[in-house]
Amino acid sequence: MLTDAAAARAPTRAAEPPVPALRDETQTEASAAIQAVLSNSDVNALLKVMADAVLVRRRYEFFVWAQGRLQSVLPHDVLVCGVPRSQSARMFYDYYYSIPIDPEALARLCHPRDGLANDLMDRWIGDGYEPLLISKDAEYSADVRLGEELASIGFGDCVVHGIPKAQTAASAHCFFAFVSMRSMPGERDRQLAQMLVPHVFSAYSRAQTRERPAAEVEQTGERDAGVTDREVEILRWIREGKSNLEIGMILSISPLTVKNHVQKILRKLNASNRAQAVSKAISIKLLGASSMRKPLLADSSSEAGFTLLELLVVMVIIGLLAGLVGPKFFAQIGKSETQVARAQIDSLEKALDQYRIDTGHYPNGTQGLAALMVKPEDEPRWAGAYLKRELPQDPWGRPYIYRTPGVKGEFDLLTLGRDGQPGGTGDAQDVGIER
Repeated sequence: MLTDAAAARAPTRAAEPPVPALRDETQTEASAAIQAVLSNSDVNALLKVMADAVLVRRRYEFFVWAQGRLQSVLPHDVLVCGVPRSQSARMFYDYYYSIPIDPEALARLCHPRDGLANDLMDRWIGDGYEPLLISKDAEYSADVRLGEELASIGFGDCVVHGIPKAQTAASAHCFFAFVSMRSMPGERDRQLAQMLVPHVFSAYSRAQTRERPAAEVEQTGERDAGVTDREVEILRWIREGKSNLEIGMILSISPLTVKNHVQKILRKLNASNRAQAVSKAISIKLLGASSMRKPLLADSSSEAGFTLLELLVVMVIIGLLAGLVGPKFFAQIGKSETQVARAQIDSLEKALDQYRIDTGHYPNGTQGLAALMVKPEDEPRWAGAYLKRELPQDPWGRPYIYRTPGVKGEFDLLTLGRDGQPGGTGDAQDVGIER
């Protein structure tokens, strides 16, 4: 405390002006507009979404958050996330979904050059960076034409919003589209999108930074860090024409695991099929343009030729190798076909067991294995198809033999091997099960 003398010597301070209220009339009107369309439950759900967004650090966490908490507020089928490429004005579009979506439809929606997402973003920019409702219904859609184009490729109504770039006109720092809304969107969804997009972008950015560069690699010879070493290995075998089953056998993983890797590759390379994925991988130098097999002879750039003696020596060596390695090589081919047959029979056995769980019995001899794909007329509890693809033939092009009742049990499922005759050894042996 100051003494009377010290207080007398202290300078006199002018009275400070009152601090103006932080909330002006415009803010009050905006708050009132939000309260008019959002219920208390909406606000509580919104706060939970925002709180959980802070915890997202990796891509799988973003997927779980987007398909969980975010869905509770803005239910939709596909979340499209757009960020600009590092050296281009074009956007890179990532997407997340948890239901089956046609890959061709996704490609038409999210292609970085010709995708419909570009048109949605342009319309959002043209409307002053405000959240938009897009539908083919003219009553509440900002652009009926875009709504009709979405419907033409199999998608429904959507809500779009993003964050504009501060220093660049008519461009976006990020862009998000909540596609195929599960109910008719309205003013509530516009307000929610406006409040949620900054949090969606923050969570998405953290996930990308942790697991791959924020800027996507363009086709300039730079490797795409989003494709893992295992996926590059699978891409090489795809280029060699191998099926998922064959790749799984080569890499000692299941065909289902290979399929999941292939789906990730298609998404990361924005490809609609395997051939397009290989082509894009080659164009960005992820794969070399040449085959995996290396040439046996010397560097082709050398100007020196071969003498006749050298050629004769090479031919003798090749002949010796063919005599020694050839029989073992062809034996391995037969062994591989037998392994494929065992894998297919195992898959058919599981499908038959599922058929029995649903119907109470295995298909009879008249119905055969076709009952796994086509519903028999007298099976009301049939819930197939029980195979993801068409009914396979054995590696030698013949139908698998299905007998019921079996020799020892309820059914036999087998192939007679390469020779098509009972018995045999090697690749001519019978392969099957008796249940």
